[in-house]
Amino acid sequence: MLDNFLQTISHYKMLNNGEKIIVAVSGGIDSSVLLNLFLRIQNLFDLQLIVAHLNHGLRQNESDNDEKFVADLCVQNKIIFEAKKINVKDFARKNKFSIEEAGRICRYDFFSHLLTKYHADKIATAHNKNDNAETILMKLIRGCGSFSGIMPVNKKIIRPLINIERAQIETYCHENNISYRIDSSNLNCEYTRNKIRNIILPQILSINPNFIDTISRSAKIISDESNFLNQLALKNINSNKISVTKLKSLPQVLQKRIIRIIIRDEISSKHINSIIELLDKPNGKKISLPNNITVEKNFDEIMFFYNHDYNFEYELKLNQITFIPQLNKFLLVSDKKNSNCTKIFYCDNINKITVRNYRCGDKIFFKNFGHKKLKNIFNQNKIWPHIRQSIPLLTVNDIVIWIMNTDIITNYDTGKIYFIHTWEDTNDKRCTLAT
Repeated sequence: MLDNFLQTISHYKMLNNGEKIIVAVSGGIDSSVLLNLFLRIQNLFDLQLIVAHLNHGLRQNESDNDEKFVADLCVQNKIIFEAKKINVKDFARKNKFSIEEAGRICRYDFFSHLLTKYHADKIATAHNKNDNAETILMKLIRGCGSFSGIMPVNKKIIRPLINIERAQIETYCHENNISYRIDSSNLNCEYTRNKIRNIILPQILSINPNFIDTISRSAKIISDESNFLNQLALKNINSNKISVTKLKSLPQVLQKRIIRIIIRDEISSKHINSIIELLDKPNGKKISLPNNITVEKNFDEIMFFYNHDYNFEYELKLNQITFIPQLNKFLLVSDKKNSNCTKIFYCDNINKITVRNYRCGDKIFFKNFGHKKLKNIFNQNKIWPHIRQSIPLLTVNDIVIWIMNTDIITNYDTGKIYFIHTWEDTNDKRCTLAT
């Protein structure tokens, strides 16, 4: 199996001499074998290994024991060990993800953090040939419309076991007396992947014992064709929005590929078709997708974005410097002018000063026009509705004075003059953090 491991590394150009590798180790049989193989080739490639373990907190003491097992492995082999514990269930609930998707996001976020911390070159994960087959079956069952498997190399992520079947891994493990942990949640068929692994795939293998090889070859053909389509689609993408006119002028197969690439997530054909139908609907129409994604049509464009809660409000005091996190700036409203003056306004008497986000119904006063709705100003400037929610406003006595980060400020000119000062000097020690 070592030869197969090295052949995969060589074929996909996964390693260079002298690299730092983050090895993802859960403690299960696959990742324990992966670590063993990396230890065997460590001197051959002059590698520095860092083991990463994410404790998902899903199985209480069992999860903690997994972490201790991996920590002990690292002590025995004198390897740097990094662990993090997170409540994946809470993360999934708060962000409306499935447990499986939440776990994947948390893992790769942790791995990316370690890449930066150690200036590492690659992340190695233990995905194998069976995992690849399971992934393809999951996509087929869900109707994703994309049947490509797990990529052997994806940017800095490498998967050296991707051409090795689980049966080979188990044989290698037992022949080399490699210890590992058994994850009891892998037997829980409430999870889609476990149902495929424990029930569906064994039934298929009873019909075609070579199914894993067969589907892997098919996936390679599909992947090559998919990469060609991706290259065509990428020529039409430069942001998270695209012209409706331009999209409608393309063949539907490219329309769908462009949508998939922009979303950068697994999505069903049903949702893809809903987005295609959105192209012919009036401005302002939008649809909600899984994983907190919204697609909206406006200004002859469709935009893809994640939903966020943009509500914020900070109360300021006259002549006191305050840091506003949403602006990443210091702000001072003063009755005295200095060299940092950004804007001026007039007011008879100040009782309350706030910085807050835009709210439906907000207006601003102009001397020659009277009150004008901010919604109309945003429409004139083609500012998307979901972006408006995050736009900061300076209000005095609950009246909008200034649309911050723009030149739009009230020109009411009766009363005492006040000065607005903003700056970005992060070393300024005079600030008071807004709370």
